[in-house]
Amino acid sequence: MVENQILASINFDDFKDFIFHNSTDIFWILDENFQTTFISNSIENFTGYSVGEYVNLSLEQKFSESSVIKLLELFDSFKYVDDFKNIILEYRTKSGFIKHANVSGIVVKDDYGRVKSVYGISVDLEEKILLEKNLIIEKQKNEEAQKFKSIILDLIGHEFRTPLIGILGFIKILINNAKNEDEKEILNYIYHSSQRLNSSLNSVITLAAIESGQMEINFKSIDLMELIYNIYNSFEPIVKEKNITFDINLKNYSSKIVFDENCLYLILSNLIDNAIKFTEKGRVFLDCGIIKKENGEKMLNITIQDTGIGMDSSKFDVIFEPFRQISEGHKRIYEGLGLGLTVTRKLVEKFNGSIQVESKLNEGSIFTVFLPLA
Repeated sequence: MVENQILASINFDDFKDFIFHNSTDIFWILDENFQTTFISNSIENFTGYSVGEYVNLSLEQKFSESSVIKLLELFDSFKYVDDFKNIILEYRTKSGFIKHANVSGIVVKDDYGRVKSVYGISVDLEEKILLEKNLIIEKQKNEEAQKFKSIILDLIGHEFRTPLIGILGFIKILINNAKNEDEKEILNYIYHSSQRLNSSLNSVITLAAIESGQMEINFKSIDLMELIYNIYNSFEPIVKEKNITFDINLKNYSSKIVFDENCLYLILSNLIDNAIKFTEKGRVFLDCGIIKKENGEKMLNITIQDTGIGMDSSKFDVIFEPFRQISEGHKRIYEGLGLGLTVTRKLVEKFNGSIQVESKLNEGSIFTVFLPLA
């Protein structure tokens, strides 16, 4: 009842005029000879011609050569069809440019099937075409950026990391054959500095590989205990140097799990390195085991706890950002690029896992990782 009252109150002629004269779309009517008998004011914004000017233009003046051919074929088909949709036409503007429109309409016929008139609408496609062009340009830029990343990865791998590994190996030999403690101390300093550079290069390479989609995943059976104790042995010298305790607890573990060994090594070593770096006294504790969720899915649960400097909860997001640390700038206390936790979170997420952090300032931190197992 209410709807009927509303409809009765509408002056459809006024409504029609409002639509025709205010819409950005172009409404038009052709007669039986396909001559324009009506076109809405929006034609002026689209082509630069006034309604009066446009009506008097020839087909060749209104459209590009290819669109004229397309239109003539379309006109010829009207005897067989009652409507047409999504015909892309190239309009000529008054200033000589070409603009594109998507054209649709209906064909009105008499009782004998002869065309009496054609009612249609032309929708401006310029904004859409511009958007598509910009998307293509952005895609090309992205492809070029990915290609550049690949070149940089290869360059760093071959021209930087490979010679650095050789340097580390030779320095180790020199340390073992040092003539006195002073010489050994200097060589140890060179060795640790080289290790720091190697670690930074590895972080940059890994992050770039993840973000460019070039990191290869290789699932295989690995010995979890062996992997963890290899990591433990690599950190033993710095743990002794800092005079802190590094404890490990393996519970409910299987001697063999199926995972990417390199990625798991990076996740564990980055978290342990972070814990040791920010712990000046006390201990670092690694708890690792396999748990089962209610749905039966097996997860590798890694918890790394330290008694280090800790942090305020406002820093929880910052620490996972690239090149960020709790202390920043030239006066920062702790070395490193600030990529370890960034790489760790990206690796964890790559395996559909999760990483959580709990921490209190001056009381230490707890990082907990859950990784789905095959």
